[in-house]
Amino acid sequence: MKNHPNEIVGLVEALSKDIAITFPQHCRMARLVYQWYDRHIQIEGLPLATILLPDCGKWFEQCLDQGRILDNRPCFHGSRGATIYPKFLFGLWEEIFADDGLIRPCPNETAILYLEQAYYLFKKLDGDCTKDAIHDAVGGFIAVEDKMIRSWPNTWNADIPDWDTRTGHPLYGDVNHAENSFELFEPEKRSSFSWHHFDRLCRRVVTSWGHFDPWSLRPKHGPGAVSDRQTGFVKHDFPVWPRKLDGVFPFDWFGSHDFENRSLSDCEPPSVLHAVPKTMKAPRLIAAEPTAHQWIQGSLQRWLVDKVKSSELGLSIDFQDQSLSSNMALSASADRRFASIDLSEASDRLSTRLVEYVFQGNRYLLDAMHACRTRSVSISKELTGTNDELLLIKKFASQGSALTFPVQTIVFTLLGHFALMCIDNRFDTTLSAMRSRSSRLRVFGDDILIDNDAYEVMVALLTECGLKVNTSKSFTRGLFREACGMRAYNGVDVTPAYYHGPYDPSKPEALQKTVEASNNFHSKGMWNTADYLLKTVPEGERNLIPRHRQAFWATTLFSYCKGMFTPSRRRYNKHLQREEFKAIGVYSKTPKTEGRGESSLLQYFTESPPAEILWEHGEAGRPRIKKQSRWVWVHE
Repeated sequence: MKNHPNEIVGLVEALSKDIAITFPQHCRMARLVYQWYDRHIQIEGLPLATILLPDCGKWFEQCLDQGRILDNRPCFHGSRGATIYPKFLFGLWEEIFADDGLIRPCPNETAILYLEQAYYLFKKLDGDCTKDAIHDAVGGFIAVEDKMIRSWPNTWNADIPDWDTRTGHPLYGDVNHAENSFELFEPEKRSSFSWHHFDRLCRRVVTSWGHFDPWSLRPKHGPGAVSDRQTGFVKHDFPVWPRKLDGVFPFDWFGSHDFENRSLSDCEPPSVLHAVPKTMKAPRLIAAEPTAHQWIQGSLQRWLVDKVKSSELGLSIDFQDQSLSSNMALSASADRRFASIDLSEASDRLSTRLVEYVFQGNRYLLDAMHACRTRSVSISKELTGTNDELLLIKKFASQGSALTFPVQTIVFTLLGHFALMCIDNRFDTTLSAMRSRSSRLRVFGDDILIDNDAYEVMVALLTECGLKVNTSKSFTRGLFREACGMRAYNGVDVTPAYYHGPYDPSKPEALQKTVEASNNFHSKGMWNTADYLLKTVPEGERNLIPRHRQAFWATTLFSYCKGMFTPSRRRYNKHLQREEFKAIGVYSKTPKTEGRGESSLLQYFTESPPAEILWEHGEAGRPRIKKQSRWVWVHE
């Protein structure tokens, strides 16, 4: 093994002790878990912990949803003897399912938590994917793109779009769509939905936002990378300002502080695909956008967020707070009022036709979205494994565009309202009707929670619109729900804690990750596991970590005890007249690259900092993180 199996086996041993303490009747089984890991990790390597067991976790969750042990057992889940229970952690399975494989009337929620923990413990282990995994992910990205339906002629691929009124089916319009049916439908299948009601609903919502005035937008750069960076330029310099963008957002107003056009080119550059770490099974594919497009996308994103917040859609959407979806999933696991739906490759399957259909009621907004949309993506041969690729994309936008998240959230929410209208058989598209339906729907990105009775209709609508429902992570029948990181069963939070990797003294961020992981295990009652993680931190650093109920410090150990337990090194600061203690923490400093005078002036006038603060110009770089002990104020 080239990686760190010893830390993995040690952590599993600590977890097995917690299992034995919680379930003393299964002490022998807990010891077998440690021995099983110790044996198989040497044979299978890290994929056992990071890929195979998380896949088993998905199967386990489907068993909970279906209310029985399913037959399609994944690897390492053969039956234990003559019983129906899987071999791995068979004692915990006995606490949940009866001898006939059906779920017990009152399954043990703690056993569910520990099974989730055992399956997903190493799912987010830090590490790079193999080249084959990256090539497979990029191949899948290209394959999905190839199957996407093309944009309507003279629209998204034209410099000046010629929008037409779209009615009927969102992708195929009023015409018989049999000619295109190979992309989404069986040839003989026809839509049974009254799409004109969906059209009316979309128009009513987007027109309620009022007139879109591009001159009122205040652009701002995000932290992401850009695809057209040039030596000697920062983001506020804009050496490239595409002709298509200039038609709606003129450079002299949006890219200059003094109305002078300093761009060197008006050709539209492509976005550039990057593979960033997600899990060791597959990377996350994100496209870096051109600088000028990113600049305008950020302003449009904020405009959409403000309009949604003040409209009826805001009753089902909160772009800043995903805990609303998490709490809804938690309550739905007890009363089964809502089903949770997850989508596969949601942004990659969101077509330009669907976006045009939804937003056509506000043509000026549609013009703005078209102007800052990047039409092509460049993929290097390092990602494809063969040759460089340049794709003219059919999707609305890749991950990396500031518009992807708000636009897909709005589209899925409107489809959710239409699904509710269909099951109620009441096609009221008024805003007051939307308000009455809003409590039955919550959307955050591709995580959808909808009235349980509307699950089948919602799945059918999403499928007809070219999207793909991830059935292994969508739940409707049983008492298990999953959304926005929350896993819940019967009103109990069974979300596992994750181990990100062994402590590395040379990496300052490793201290904060280790403390956070230890706190997560401690709060779930897995104290041996939490203690094992904490003891991987050197004693000298460990003794400088305070303990408290609230995380008032970046590296604070969670404690159920009242009051604060601080390191023993204390002093009285006579200058500030307060008692202080020495605590270790992780600090970051973000360096800035100074641009030319013109770019600094544009940044100042755009950000409009208050006169009383010390404003610093320049482009923010990668934060520099350091670990340091400081004197901290003692406050209870």
